[in-house]
Amino acid sequence: MNTLELLDTPSSVDFNLKDLKYVCIQERPHYDIQILSIGQEYCTVEKPRQGPKRTRFFSLHYVVSGKGYFTSGNKTYNVSKNTFFLQCPNQTYSYVQDTNDPWCYYWITFSGLHCKELVERCFQTNEVFACDSKDIQSIFQKMIRMNMQPSKRSKDLCALSALYRILEIILDLQPKKKTQSQQTQTGENHVIAALEIINSEYNRMDLSTSLISARLNIHPNYFSSVFRKNMNMPFTRYLTVFRLNIACNLLKQTNKTIAEIATEIGFSDPLYFSRQFKSYFNFSPQNYRKEVHLSNLV
Repeated sequence: MNTLELLDTPSSVDFNLKDLKYVCIQERPHYDIQILSIGQEYCTVEKPRQGPKRTRFFSLHYVVSGKGYFTSGNKTYNVSKNTFFLQCPNQTYSYVQDTNDPWCYYWITFSGLHCKELVERCFQTNEVFACDSKDIQSIFQKMIRMNMQPSKRSKDLCALSALYRILEIILDLQPKKKTQSQQTQTGENHVIAALEIINSEYNRMDLSTSLISARLNIHPNYFSSVFRKNMNMPFTRYLTVFRLNIACNLLKQTNKTIAEIATEIGFSDPLYFSRQFKSYFNFSPQNYRKEVHLSNLV
């Protein structure tokens, strides 16, 4: 059994033992997931930036004090205490401690056939994840302590069980994903709520996707999408048609002027209202009223 040479983990050459604890796990045939190294580092202000470079493995860091900066691709994250940051294979990354408050972190490096699936399940789309769990630091400490014992025959299993425990904690803290049926039901509920707002507040001139989405506490783009999907037309089109149908009733049942009706149903410009009315009914509001009166006389 040979120890693995890891090019992606810190070297102890530039640091005192009190600043860096590094354990290289002996290679054993855990093909699903294999721990390559674990460690703890107290960074000093003088420590150079790590990267930019690519790694061949997954590497998970957990900051226990201080803060720093993690860059993955073109995204840079401010990382502070009780936060994980994840490095994935074949991605360009770099990280460096804050000069005023250098961080201390643990890390664990691993690879294997099922690592990608496991990481995606636990981290979803997050590369940085806050995790204020008292268990994380003690798990890392126990893992390092046990694996620094030369006579420990099960150090690889100890490290593996610790990684699974860490991933379990992360997964339990992630928000549950909604099923497709739950997402559909939620979208339908939002549309029903929107229709109720339209029914009671159609006369508001500021009624819009922004106003309704803010009322429902959802993103305007999401609201527009689910409304179109459920109603087979955009929100603005539905609102216009709804108002025009109200206008028809007012033209039939009242003697209000075109300008009064336009204002009453939420149009700020009577001319724009008239154009919309004619476009939809092929009659101007005035001619529509005349036709209604003529049909009533017959």
